[in-house]
Amino acid sequence: MPWNRMVGEGLLHYGYREQAAQLMSNLVATISNSLTQDRSFRRSYHALTGAGLGEIHALTGIIPVGLFLETLGVRLISGQKVALSGFNPFPWPVTVKYRGLTILRQKDKTIVIFPDSQTVTVTDPKPHLVSLQALERQNGA
Repeated sequence: MPWNRMVGEGLLHYGYREQAAQLMSNLVATISNSLTQDRSFRRSYHALTGAGLGEIHALTGIIPVGLFLETLGVRLISGQKVALSGFNPFPWPVTVKYRGLTILRQKDKTIVIFPDSQTVTVTDPKPHLVSLQALERQNGA
């Protein structure tokens, strides 16, 4: 996983977000297969077959969450503030929950649900900083 994380970070750094998403999709598929077959994470995975190798229940065998979120275009700042960029590059919708905040990333829109149930929908791929404070100011609260 550390090598995959470094490759993914390099792809993102140089603007290859779709390729980073493909790398992450492959890692998710490999880990899902291991969970289905072995019912555990493995320390590492075979590069060609995806078979789990080494120690079972190893946390080093999970996907790099920070890289996944960065590829997704989500930066969690607090339970009331999130930075978004682009659209969801993955072929499936992704739901992120953090401290009462829910972010639903779909192919062409993002829905942010705050802990108090206020909702913001973002349909523009430009970078956005979505916060509960800004929403309250906008609504005159």
